[in-house]
Amino acid sequence: MTPPNAADQTYVRGMIEHHRQALTMSALAPDRASAEAVKGLAERIAAAQKPEIGAMERWLARYPAPGGAGGAGGTGGHGRARPRRDAGHGHRAAAQGARRRQGGPTSTGSSSS
Repeated sequence: MTPPNAADQTYVRGMIEHHRQALTMSALAPDRASAEAVKGLAERIAAAQKPEIGAMERWLARYPAPGGAGGAGGTGGHGRARPRRDAGHGHRAAAQGARRRQGGPTSTGSSSS
């Protein structure tokens, strides 16, 4: 088996952050979503993402970052992967589309008035 490298560490840390963001967004659905299908989707996402976060955290514990840096290799020293400049665009676009359909502003800090 080939040992994990810095790219593996960065990927897993980035996916943990991504999954945590999905959990945060899913937690908003019961109070904010009106469609039962969306609420159900949020429940399924939360149910799937929580165990995956645990699995990835266990993987990181099993394969610590080289050099004993606590997993900071390739992360700017902050213990989590630096997102690409366009990371999260899909989530932002989806949220903007949902706000647009509801008649709300489509980007943070701006309004259509």
